[in-house]
Amino acid sequence: LADAAKTAAALLLHMQSQGGGDEKIVKAAHTLRANAASRQFISNKDDAASKAMLEDARLSFRFLEQKKLLDAEARRTWATMEQWAEAGAGAVGVYARALADNKDDQTLLNAVVDTAYAVGEPSLAVDALKDRADGSGLWYLGRARFLSASSMRAGGKLSYRTRNGYNGELRAPAVRRFDPNGSRLEGMAYEEAGNAGFGRPVALLVAQQFDAGGNLVAWERADGSRTMFDPPLRTLPFPLVPGQSIRQDVLARVDGEPRPRRVVMIVRVGGWETVDVPAGRFRALRVTRDLWLGDFDFHRTETYRQEIDWYSPDAGAVVRSSEDSGHQDLMMGRSRFGGGPPARRGDWLIRDLEALPGSTPGSTQGVSPGTPRSPSASPPG
Repeated sequence: LADAAKTAAALLLHMQSQGGGDEKIVKAAHTLRANAASRQFISNKDDAASKAMLEDARLSFRFLEQKKLLDAEARRTWATMEQWAEAGAGAVGVYARALADNKDDQTLLNAVVDTAYAVGEPSLAVDALKDRADGSGLWYLGRARFLSASSMRAGGKLSYRTRNGYNGELRAPAVRRFDPNGSRLEGMAYEEAGNAGFGRPVALLVAQQFDAGGNLVAWERADGSRTMFDPPLRTLPFPLVPGQSIRQDVLARVDGEPRPRRVVMIVRVGGWETVDVPAGRFRALRVTRDLWLGDFDFHRTETYRQEIDWYSPDAGAVVRSSEDSGHQDLMMGRSRFGGGPPARRGDWLIRDLEALPGSTPGSTQGVSPGTPRSPSASPPG
């Protein structure tokens, strides 16, 4: 690789001394030098000659970029080299510049956000996409803001006011705490439906654990038991596109149970709504998750759980959430009102964001005057 890069560099220098050269040969020489020098740098960045290789590769990649000769593989190589050079802005810039000429390219949009997150600077993606007003651009901007907000909140927290969805009674607040590895929602105090005289009694969900990408890793209960999801559940599957529906099948490993359960989750992305919470008024997208938890038994159906998040790109966070669950009791016969076996319901809890860090509660966030208010959350049917 080093020899190939040096040979290409010598050829380019010679053609330059002669006042130029055949255009095809010049392009081929730059392509060779860009690939050879970048790969040599990546394989041995601490070598004494690595800095020269890095600069040679950059010169050739820029030439190819100006001539619009970069393909997807060349961009990946260039961005990877910049990451190895610890030049995060340079790595994101490779994709951001290409995106300027291909605004609807989903692969490039995703690469801008993923690369910024990989180098630990998701704010770079926010800066790259901040002027986008189209649907695709806004959703990737929302994802970038979510990751950026999570990164900035590492060591911080978001507090949510909790109320009973059935009667409006206030409950203890929930707190989402952030660290570099992800976040943890504590103080849930969600009571699952009991099993009458059979099996597990009423259980209390007290916490949820999320990875750095916002995916749900585990539930924790008051008795110390955990449910681990393999793979983690993509609770907010960016990019969020209105009308989108995504299904995910995972295994749930419950402490004390010999076999994992099969969990099915269907995520449905609704439209924009205006949501008023103690932290202010937000323009948010309604994301509904239907989950079937695979915990059926001879005396009952499996638990059906519905979760609704109102995600605001301007806040980079969920500003309201709702959760409800239940199952049918097969030992109680048919309902006296007709239909199937009677349902046993768990809590219905609604959580509203109390404040954003550094903001004044009650402020307006990303809402135009006259936008209709969001309808109240409703329990699953």
